[in-house]
Amino acid sequence: IVEDGGRIVAAARVVLLDTLEESGQDFSRFTLPIERPYCYYSRLVMLPAYRKSGLALSFDKIRLHYLQTVGVAFAIATTHYKRLDSLLALGWTHIGDMPFVAVGNAPQLFSPLCLWQPASSSQSKAPFT
Repeated sequence: IVEDGGRIVAAARVVLLDTLEESGQDFSRFTLPIERPYCYYSRLVMLPAYRKSGLALSFDKIRLHYLQTVGVAFAIATTHYKRLDSLLALGWTHIGDMPFVAVGNAPQLFSPLCLWQPASSSQSKAPFT
């Protein structure tokens, strides 16, 4: 988290998981690496006044450092299209789009799904579908 004057203004998390089902997302249409554990980038929230301040990039770098420290096989992230280029610049790969669950008559929305793997395991990655 990031605080300003004792008030939380931004937060991000990453979740360490042993199975794809634990994420609560349906990744069945994607072929992902079989190694475990893996991490799921699971939130990045920020008050509007703090956007475009570099905090998102700082959180991404901190989370990548964590991924490298704990030695996960891979990480996945769903993000917004406006953040996609930032993740790609940090070594993530855009592997497809995840549908959001539409509520009521809301139009179907999609979010980019990205994959990150440490350089040492890039040889063992399964093909994407």
